[in-house]
Amino acid sequence: MATVAYADELHVQLLARAPELVAATSRTAWTRARTNLTAAVGLLRYHRQSAEQLDQATRTSRMLGVRDALMAENLLDISTAAPTLVFAHNRHLQRNPSTWRLAEMELSWSRAPTPCCTSVHPD
Repeated sequence: MATVAYADELHVQLLARAPELVAATSRTAWTRARTNLTAAVGLLRYHRQSAEQLDQATRTSRMLGVRDALMAENLLDISTAAPTLVFAHNRHLQRNPSTWRLAEMELSWSRAPTPCCTSVHPD
């Protein structure tokens, strides 16, 4: 948990010092650093979830939820940069909680909202 907290603090500092860092380097370098740091924090969160001492079905369900949240965050970043066409399985784009039977496990997790769900499925 401490590692994720340190990474989150680095992320806050990167955002807070953006004008200074962009002036010292470039907007491209700062964006690359933000992208890399965002990916690192996401991976740390995912791995923290995978290390939880829970039954396999609960741990896997939570890992799938974290994965979907990371995917949604990536889509938001991509969609703000330029118009984007994204191909994905319907299960990744639905707004309802997901369920999946894997081996003997009944998995379920909440969906992270994605930009395409809002624009493609306005109901």
